[in-house]
Amino acid sequence: MLRDFFDWFRSTTPEKKKFATLWILFGVLVTVMGVFGVKYILHAQHPPVAQESENIQHEPEEAHASKSTGFPYEINQVSMAMMNRKGTKTAYAQFSLVITCPNEESHKSMVLNRAKLLDTIFNVGSDFYLDDFEGPKNR
Repeated sequence: MLRDFFDWFRSTTPEKKKFATLWILFGVLVTVMGVFGVKYILHAQHPPVAQESENIQHEPEEAHASKSTGFPYEINQVSMAMMNRKGTKTAYAQFSLVITCPNEESHKSMVLNRAKLLDTIFNVGSDFYLDDFEGPKNR
């Protein structure tokens, strides 16, 4: 196919060569612009971590635990509904979760990814039914 194009290109008139060359250059220009556009969009969606960490409100140093106990990250008052297997009863659970991070970098990662963490908690919670938390029934 490429060979056919070059055979045609060698044997065609100068006006057609000029027209084909302009279209090829236009295609290359559009492709290059597309590559830079995608690169710009991807860079805008995922800025470097250093820029993101500047937007975080830092807690005072006293709030952090010492390195021997880690860095606690707390999610307060998470509420989720649970149904029984039949779908006839619903109960609500509210809890707080404290995660001990081994270092400050992982703590910052937890702060930055709070929405993902909550989504994971709800995904795990949706795998359980109210029946899973009931004790044996007395009959």
